[in-house]
Amino acid sequence: METRRPALGRAVMVWIAALPMLVAWPLPMVFTDKALSRPDTEAAIHIWGLWAAAVSGHPYIVDTQHMAWPDGFVGVLVDPLNLPAFLLGLLHGVPAAYNMTLYIGLVLAAIAGALLARRAGGNPDVGAFVAAASPPLLTQSSLGMTETFTVGVVGLCLLALLRCLERPSWRRVMLAGVALAACWYGGPYNGIWASLICVVVGIGALVRSPQRWRELLAALSGTGLVGGLLTAPLANAVLSLRVAGQPGTAAASRLQAPMVNADMFRGGLRNGADLTDPFLPVVLTGGEALASHTAYMGIVALGVAALAVWRRRALWPWLVGAFGVALVALGPWLMLRGYPVQGPGGARLMTPLGWAILAFPFLGRLTHWYRIGAVGVILLAVPVSVWARSWRRGLAVGGMIALDVALCAPMAWPLETTTVPDTAVFDGLDGAGAMLTLPESTTKKPNIGFWRDRIQLDQVHHGRPVAGLASWGGEL
Repeated sequence: METRRPALGRAVMVWIAALPMLVAWPLPMVFTDKALSRPDTEAAIHIWGLWAAAVSGHPYIVDTQHMAWPDGFVGVLVDPLNLPAFLLGLLHGVPAAYNMTLYIGLVLAAIAGALLARRAGGNPDVGAFVAAASPPLLTQSSLGMTETFTVGVVGLCLLALLRCLERPSWRRVMLAGVALAACWYGGPYNGIWASLICVVVGIGALVRSPQRWRELLAALSGTGLVGGLLTAPLANAVLSLRVAGQPGTAAASRLQAPMVNADMFRGGLRNGADLTDPFLPVVLTGGEALASHTAYMGIVALGVAALAVWRRRALWPWLVGAFGVALVALGPWLMLRGYPVQGPGGARLMTPLGWAILAFPFLGRLTHWYRIGAVGVILLAVPVSVWARSWRRGLAVGGMIALDVALCAPMAWPLETTTVPDTAVFDGLDGAGAMLTLPESTTKKPNIGFWRDRIQLDQVHHGRPVAGLASWGGEL
């Protein structure tokens, strides 16, 4: 039986539309002028990938001669869900295209937080704010990995699945399946997080209501079937068009040794998060990374969520789910202050995930486990919104979370911005011939302040073929 119909009023939608401009400050001040990203990360290649997919005329297969001219090459865009937002922003220039993609991602997260809060009887304004003011999500802007912006769809998939399991119908099964597929089209990691949540929630529903096992199993199977059929074309392209040895391929499937980084362990560990990272503010630990991969869920959100569960025990699955997410975010190795935790005899200790990778080696294809931290924030939005149902509590909690993000999260806030290189040199070019670029490729990490993948970024402006090969190796 449903607790509350998940519908949002006009005032809440206006609040959601304005939220990204606040949490991603200075977004409204630089929307068409600067990209909210560091230049030395992956923003340029992801901008190019979205543009190349649009030029190719296919939503996710990039079959182009624009790069590696004259032979060209074929690759896969793994986040085609971002294409509408990117192309809308591109009408106003490259910085606006990137920033619009981030803006829509934050709106999706806010909608997920608001709808899940409304369903639980909480304050949707607070739920939206918690989900959008998410350090694990906001830090992704500086990294330029556009496939991580759509994590809010995972929350919408959870909502659709919960409604489907409460009162199954073919419409709700279809909606849950479409939502699951949308997560995969938003990025492979989002698809994995959504699938994991569907399994856990499905098992929980079967345990709580064994007398409904036929009905629930049919709903879960239908959701998986619809989601799988819709995702199959993209999955086939990703599995068949990537270069062996690239992340996610069978050749790269292995349990990697833990990366020691004692100087920048708060968001500086690429395969997982430090034990301190999901829970403690950076003022207590130090070790902040320049380009953060943090899984920090927020000390305020965690504390208020725990208080809400103490007052209303029925909310415990949301808090337990967030801690389960934090455990996954740690990756395969236990790390403390940038060093592997050692057991008797000096052996490095693994998390349960590490043992799972040993048992099922295909899990070793995944490396960026810290990314699931953004899902944990969406889960925390529910108990926080329930505790802050009144406007007074809402203002108090919102203010504390804002201070937590600005002062205590291991990330730069206001968010970093970068000017896109001047393109006036291309304005006087005639014809449509290929261009010779020197150097041919700029895929290696540049000096701080300079754009990585500059040739690909320039091509989005001039549109001419170049000889250099994109750095993404068959996947964007």
